[in-house]
Amino acid sequence: MHRIELDLDGSSSNSVDADRDHLEQVLDNLVSNAIKFSPGGGTIQLRLRDRGDSLMVSIQDPGVGIPGDQLEAVFGLFYQAEDPVSRRTGGMGLGLYISKEIISRHGGRIWAESKPGAGSTFSFSLPRNVARRRVSLPARQRRAEPTRARR
Repeated sequence: MHRIELDLDGSSSNSVDADRDHLEQVLDNLVSNAIKFSPGGGTIQLRLRDRGDSLMVSIQDPGVGIPGDQLEAVFGLFYQAEDPVSRRTGGMGLGLYISKEIISRHGGRIWAESKPGAGSTFSFSLPRNVARRRVSLPARQRRAEPTRARR
């Protein structure tokens, strides 16, 4: 069983100018991964910290962890960890890639800290005032229309 703890900084101005739907997607990806890669259960901690001109969010899990040489690779397109938990739970290897794109397009950054067997912490920071612009993900690859045979 998993327990999720929320630790807010206590500041009354924990807000950023950002696309709500996309940030929900990032949080969903990170919390889902924390649960998926903590098969033994335990406490998952979500922390929100006021950093003055930015806001930092961290999701820490007690899970299987990630080797240091793979910490940057986990944000790559179609990356999948090579551990028994990943093989069992599956996935497309898109969640962290998409999360990185969303955070980057908001002018922020995302990173991971981890040790195998000791869990992981995924964090992202966002500037308080993002210039008003449309935040969109790369266009999906369009499916080719079936080719009709000519007679």
